[in-house]
Amino acid sequence: MVRKHAHPSCYHLRKDISMTRLTTERAGQLALPCLLAAALAGCAGIESAPVGGQDVVEGVAYHLPMRFFQLKVTVADQKVTALDWSTSEAFADPARAFVLRYNAHLIGKTTVKVEVNSKGLLSTANTATTDSIAALGTVQPNKVQEKPSILPSKTEADAPVDRCPANGDYVFVFDKPEQTKILCGQWIDVRIARAPAGAADNLPAAGASSPAGAPATLARTPGIYYRINRAFLATAQAPVSGSKASVGQSKLLLAPNDSPTVLLPFGRTVFAANDGDITLVDGVLQAYEQANDGELAAMLKFPASMLGAYFSAVGNVFNAFTERDTRALSVRQADLKNDILRFKLDRCLDALKKNDTAALQSLQCDALR
Repeated sequence: MVRKHAHPSCYHLRKDISMTRLTTERAGQLALPCLLAAALAGCAGIESAPVGGQDVVEGVAYHLPMRFFQLKVTVADQKVTALDWSTSEAFADPARAFVLRYNAHLIGKTTVKVEVNSKGLLSTANTATTDSIAALGTVQPNKVQEKPSILPSKTEADAPVDRCPANGDYVFVFDKPEQTKILCGQWIDVRIARAPAGAADNLPAAGASSPAGAPATLARTPGIYYRINRAFLATAQAPVSGSKASVGQSKLLLAPNDSPTVLLPFGRTVFAANDGDITLVDGVLQAYEQANDGELAAMLKFPASMLGAYFSAVGNVFNAFTERDTRALSVRQADLKNDILRFKLDRCLDALKKNDTAALQSLQCDALR
């Protein structure tokens, strides 16, 4: 029999050819959706991801901002003479960190420049597409002049003793809304609370960005994360001894402390220009401007030879798959014919050995000569 007496090397060669064909078919099946996804989905040059518990991360780290609430108290002769509310400079919230990563385009030139100030906060992000396809321009935060700020390491609101033993100015620091009393020459009533509804949020423009949700839902995505300022009403009152009057101050303070984490996505493009300017002040969004050309209009700007080559390459992918399938079908048909012929040869040899004339005629063994 042909299959029994075939040379071992021929059998292995046949097996290798079959495995190569299967591997090629599998590679083609995997390559097609990948190529189509890359061509149709577009791309953005940078992406942000939350930093988890890992010790080492790849990319440029940045933080979301927060501020302290500061109460300046002026004391003379163990009496409060003036109160003044303010907020500290913005600093990085250690509880929330992100990493910016470079994301190269399959087509076109991608240029990314990232700068983070000494506080770990973004200031400005500018994107611009060059003459190539789907190129992201620049993420370039402006450098902000730093002012030294010395803040207490802990809140002194619950001080059990008089913290103002001499005349002068004293600063008390609070990191969250609360209601308490402090002793500074005399007792001072302090209250920090979220402003009434309607004045509390400095919300982004509709459609420009979206809340990113709880920390567990933050994902790796094209764009940047930021916070928005919220308004807090800070009040301090110190009674004046011997009268019904009091020294006090109430002031609205803006701080991102209770803000949700918001995602500002970068647009994905294939052919179209993607230009945008994003301005942040200490990690809080201030201005966002983006202009994207339509994909069809962008395609018309490219030379016909470039577009022809692009779509010709995509068409060649489909043609290659069609030719491969046609050749594979021909090989399978030839294999089937050979298997049928071997079957008839085996049966004819058995009938010939047994001198079975009826079987020889029914199998048409004479036609195999």
